[in-house]
Amino acid sequence: HRDLHSFPTRRSSDLAILVPGNPRNAPPEVAHLVRDSGAMIVLYAPELADVVTRGVAASGATPQVLPLDGLAAEASEPHPPVTHQPAESDDALLLYTSGTTGAPKGALFDHHRALWVAVNVSGTTGYRDGDRTLHVAPLYHAAQLVLVLIAGTALAMTHVVAPRFDPAEVATMMERERISLFFGVPTMYQ
Repeated sequence: HRDLHSFPTRRSSDLAILVPGNPRNAPPEVAHLVRDSGAMIVLYAPELADVVTRGVAASGATPQVLPLDGLAAEASEPHPPVTHQPAESDDALLLYTSGTTGAPKGALFDHHRALWVAVNVSGTTGYRDGDRTLHVAPLYHAAQLVLVLIAGTALAMTHVVAPRFDPAEVATMMERERISLFFGVPTMYQ
């Protein structure tokens, strides 16, 4: 394990690096992610307020902590102007492993790697513009995030997010939302 700060990185103060977290994390796990990633801003769903607040406090760090539900309402325009075009070598994602030995470790992706994985997946799976995908696998995991969300966004696919995996609800959503693409693990298909 190399310390996060020893990764060769190119960071711009104008860019954000996404560090998605598991919503089932307990405060000590949130504290580790905040401390290890060097998070400057923590965004959270309202139902996670207590866990996030306690985790951030335990981290000893002082990031800005903001609820997601208020941000959309406060946005001054739906599509703010882009003020900085990221370079392919700029860091984009910091995804944490399951931590099979010790604490979870950060895996850093730059824009180049994330986008080219998406391009390659799109080319080999047959994804196409106009597809509608249903997300039920966790978006904090590389498979759903990079292979489906980023690849699908690059192709202007429609994304529908299920709040949880329930076979009957997923089947209903697939029909109602006219889903053409579904990514799941074998247990979900069974």
